[in-house]
Amino acid sequence: MNNKRKRILLSLIGMFLFVVMFGTGTYAWFKWRSTAEQNVNVNLTASSTITFIGGPDIIGELEPVLNKEEGVLKQIKITSDIPGNRFSLYMKINSLPDELKNSTFLWAIYKGNEYIDGDNFENYNNDDNIVLLSDVQISSDSTDVYNIYYWIDGSVVNNSNMMNKTVKLSLYATGESGVINEIE
Repeated sequence: MNNKRKRILLSLIGMFLFVVMFGTGTYAWFKWRSTAEQNVNVNLTASSTITFIGGPDIIGELEPVLNKEEGVLKQIKITSDIPGNRFSLYMKINSLPDELKNSTFLWAIYKGNEYIDGDNFENYNNDDNIVLLSDVQISSDSTDVYNIYYWIDGSVVNNSNMMNKTVKLSLYATGESGVINEIE
């Protein structure tokens, strides 16, 4: 009887682990996440730093959502020790399948909660560079936080061919000095 209880207990544990692994694996398959989880600092000058939270790369599959907050968020923090430094921020399209060149695949950039700009990917191609911010002054008395959202608008009917397509984007910045050093 003791051996039978062991088998039942081991079977229950095995089934529980299978359900947990299957559930998390399925969730990860449906929910897009950036593959780069480390922060990357970019020194614009000796006194200014841009930090790409989770790294500068955005790679993954998206699913339709009802609002931008349910999509993908990329956060950028910018600091400067002295006033007067300026920077520009860009998004490079490394890989954009034709199915995602659609008016319902969107991006928007905010400074805190203040909307700055946004667009869809309908008229963009691989290797295009999108100017997110141009020649912006960096605060010297605080950290500026920019939020970039990526999402497929689920409030409208989307082309079913958009599913399971992978997008690859990269963020980069330039500053007054023109020299950028990446620090991991």
